[in-house]
Amino acid sequence: MTHFKILFLILISSLFSSCSDAKPRAENSTPPSAVNGINEESGFIQQKITENLYVLKSTGYNTNIGVFIGAESLLLVDPMSGVNNNEALLSTIKKLSNKPIKYVINTHNHMDHSGANNFFKRIGATIISQENAKYSRALTDVT
Repeated sequence: MTHFKILFLILISSLFSSCSDAKPRAENSTPPSAVNGINEESGFIQQKITENLYVLKSTGYNTNIGVFIGAESLLLVDPMSGVNNNEALLSTIKKLSNKPIKYVINTHNHMDHSGANNFFKRIGATIISQENAKYSRALTDVT
């Protein structure tokens, strides 16, 4: 379990440090659609943080999904994009990598963070949640 905590802290610190270093786009720079992978068809904005770390932003639900691409599998953080968008989210993730989704981490148990747990559990992911998830309806495997 200690390894999961360490991985989670590294992932979260990477997200926050990368986001805080963001600079406004200059007038003559490359358009955001080329840099960030904005895809209106899928309903997600793709933001590349590092070579193996992405944030997918759902345009319809104001949620952010972390995608970490490991050597053999994927780890997702808070993968909720609206009840009817799980397949679209999976399709968007598969464009980043065809590796299997092995872990889903929920930062907390609100449905906008844990609502897709059942979907990802059915395709083989282990759901890792904060201990208070046991007091909610959020599906979890490990706390």
